[in-house]
Amino acid sequence: MINVASRAAAVRSSFEAMEEQQRRSGLGMRRDMAAAAIRLKFLLEQSSAALATQDAAGAKRNLDMADQNLRQLESFLGR
Repeated sequence: MINVASRAAAVRSSFEAMEEQQRRSGLGMRRDMAAAAIRLKFLLEQSSAALATQDAAGAKRNLDMADQNLRQLESFLGR
């Protein structure tokens, strides 16, 4: 989880900077990428909640789905 969380933090920082730059230019972020960022945040929160209740299978399932969204965002950001 630490690896995914650290990668997600880096992507979130880059994504937010790009989003702000787009906003200043009068543009919006691509909807599919905005949705992927929202899903990533949600899935990481769900994974943490599953770990807190000792639901290892649920945590892994959410981490796997978060990793898919993370890869999509990393690709979009050229990482």
